[in-house]
Formats: sequence, structure tokens, C-alpha cells
Amino acid sequence: MGSADITLHPEVVFMLAIQDPGKQLEMLQKIMGIIQDRGLLEKIRSSKNADELYGLLSPKVN
Repeated sequence: MGSADITLHPEVVFMLAIQDPGKQLEMLQKIMGIIQDRGLLEKIRSSKNADELYGLLSPKVN
């Protein structure tokens, strides 16, 4: 994403750490659902610590 003349400033980065490659598509679908939920995305951006972030994401990805 981006190019040599455009600098991006991401606010949220998702890293996939999946042991079963067969579950990659399912996880990507879940991440797309999170990205499309503006309210949840704003809560993720304003999370204060890992526990708070885990509480927001755990019901969505498990």
C-alpha cells in the first residue's frame, strides 16, 4: 500500500499469527468485520493497554 511519494500513517496494525493455514481466510473475514465496525475500531484506537484491547477483540476473533 502506498508508493514512494505517499507516506501512510497507520493507526491500527493487525498481525496474523495463525498455526493452521486453513484458518487464514476465516481470520481475514473476522478482521474485515472489525475494520468495518467504526465504533469498535475507535475503541481499539483508544485502548489504554493490552488487557483492554484483548477484551475488545477476544469476542470477535474467537
